[in-house]
Amino acid sequence: MNNLVKKIIKPTNYLGLNFYPLLLIISVIFYLFLFPVIKLDTDLWYHLSHGKYIFAYNSIPKSSYFSFISPSRDWVDYYWLFQVVVFKIYSLTNYYGLVIFRALIILATAFLLFFLIFDRQEKDSFFYFSIVFSLIFLLLLSRFQLIRPHIFSFFFIISFLYILECHFRKVFLLPILAVLWCNLHGIEYPVLYLICLSYLFDFFISLLIKKERIQKKDFPYIFPLIISLAAVYITPHGSKLIGIPLISTEYASQYINELRYFNFYEFFNFQLSNPLLTIFNILLVLILFSVIISIAHGKINISHLLLFAGGTFLLTKGFRFINEFTLLSIPLLRANPINFSFAQKSLRKRIILGIFMIFCLSLPLILLKNQFQNRPKFPLSTVNLPTGITAFLNNLPISGSLLNHPNNGGYFIWSLYPKYKIFMDMEVPFLFTDEDFFMAANAFSDEQVLRKIIAKYSPSFISVPQNQKEFKDLIKKFPDFKPIFFDQAEVLYINQKHYPDIADKYKLNIDPFDLFGQTIEAMISLKGKEILLNDVLRLNKIYPECMMTNQILSMYYNKEGDYQSSIKYADRIIDNYPDAPMGYKLKGIALKNLKSYDEALSCFEKALERTSAEDKREIYKQIAYVYTQKQDYKKAYKFFKKGINVFSAKTTYQDLFDFSSAALLADRIDEAIFYLKLANNKVPPEDKKYKERIESQLARLGVATNQ
Repeated sequence: MNNLVKKIIKPTNYLGLNFYPLLLIISVIFYLFLFPVIKLDTDLWYHLSHGKYIFAYNSIPKSSYFSFISPSRDWVDYYWLFQVVVFKIYSLTNYYGLVIFRALIILATAFLLFFLIFDRQEKDSFFYFSIVFSLIFLLLLSRFQLIRPHIFSFFFIISFLYILECHFRKVFLLPILAVLWCNLHGIEYPVLYLICLSYLFDFFISLLIKKERIQKKDFPYIFPLIISLAAVYITPHGSKLIGIPLISTEYASQYINELRYFNFYEFFNFQLSNPLLTIFNILLVLILFSVIISIAHGKINISHLLLFAGGTFLLTKGFRFINEFTLLSIPLLRANPINFSFAQKSLRKRIILGIFMIFCLSLPLILLKNQFQNRPKFPLSTVNLPTGITAFLNNLPISGSLLNHPNNGGYFIWSLYPKYKIFMDMEVPFLFTDEDFFMAANAFSDEQVLRKIIAKYSPSFISVPQNQKEFKDLIKKFPDFKPIFFDQAEVLYINQKHYPDIADKYKLNIDPFDLFGQTIEAMISLKGKEILLNDVLRLNKIYPECMMTNQILSMYYNKEGDYQSSIKYADRIIDNYPDAPMGYKLKGIALKNLKSYDEALSCFEKALERTSAEDKREIYKQIAYVYTQKQDYKKAYKFFKKGINVFSAKTTYQDLFDFSSAALLADRIDEAIFYLKLANNKVPPEDKKYKERIESQLARLGVATNQ
């Protein structure tokens, strides 16, 4: 422990140099220990599945064993050791262990990054390197939310650079790290080669310039670097791994966001609405300044420039390489700091520099607040995961094949194999082909594609993402398939010819796609409230954690005036999806109708914290009604103004009348008259009650209504 403390303090005797970066590390780790596994993609689950396969069969998977696609697809599992690690952790500790594992990896990476950046730096560079560290750390953090093999690649890049830049006497460790790297995330071996060859090239060029020969004392430095280059062969795949990074991702870049190529206009684009891109572009400016300083001062380090050039080349290959580019540029940043000293600067320059520094040091805190302020359910958030469908299928006394969209393929493998085989996951283009993805993605909207898949494979089930609403019309052309279940993510159809008894037992009388995004009145109008209630209650009994069925039931009981029942289902949403606004909103409406106004306001405030800016109007309106009941008309008027866009076609005459009443009671007479006039223009003749109320109010305010 004493050595660690000395190590942290060693870079400088100025306490402030270490305070901000270390505080940032501690804050992030604290959040990460409390932050659950979430779905940004489902890659973690196919890694867990492959790890399970390795333990079950004592063999690394070499084909698409979980897919019913024929012929089977062959591949090289270049991250097999990562899969072994995460599956073993999960099997011993469930998702709790994976959360701790993620936090420990980023903690180790953060401290190595700290040592690399601050080692032997002058205290005059305090602000500059604090900004550099904070921005790089936050850039990495965006990728550390996902438990995937790349987190080890970041760790190894920093480890190699730290040893080669700061502690070259420990270069003997590099071959060991290289072997681990190639087995944990083998596809990144070109970055390993880039680092080793850059420093080897620098070494030999220096000898040529000095006209010196290799000395015996040089062997402990160059041998580990050369041996590290052979690490790619010390894997179960041997030379097969060599060609993997060369597989083209040109087509995949069109449908996988992290593989997309940079748009020129994204460079030097600074917007707080896109903090990740802003962080990268600030770092890009600092890196380019370092290049200029290096050339201007004649301090050209060949290895640094080669690393920068290699990172730039990677950047042209896709957005996902912004982290590698940034990390490979750290030696250049270290060697060529920008002078952020306030000494001998004019007042104007001091002000500009101060504003820039405050902005850069505040950005990490803003990003942390946005990312972690509303924690999902711990240790696993099931938001957008088809957990209900997999639970339902696993409870059926059958097995079969499931046609799925690739986006959730990883989770389907983990939850259903070997009982069910799926179509594919997102291991493209390294396992599945671009054409496989094309077929899978288009099967839910194109009749010919779906017809070809059904004709060739005759799947027993089809699971359809909720956002594929066109599927409800498409599937009518395939009458053998009927909807039998849905959850918060997808809708499940069964081939009734395969399992007629199950199709008959679980058939839905309502089309799930008619329910998504609808009001409770619209849902009831489809088949009647009895049919709706029976189907939804049955599904909710099978999978009580489903957000969608709990939402429908809470909405239904609010409409029926059974507010206690509504609260019961709203509480289920809150328990299982604490980061979602819907549960708090529905509970707030029920509490408002029960006249528990303070509790209702508390729920609405929590809903607002979790709602995007464009979706807050309805909640503001509900808050306004609560304050109206509390006879706090000024606050009611304030929230009506936030919640009602009087010029929107969706705003009803009832809303306008209520807004007008609040304005009147808040002594906003002119506005009250204006909103009443608008309401009078919208009210239909058949609604005599509201027409009379509006006209009566206008008359009391001395406004004629015959216009």
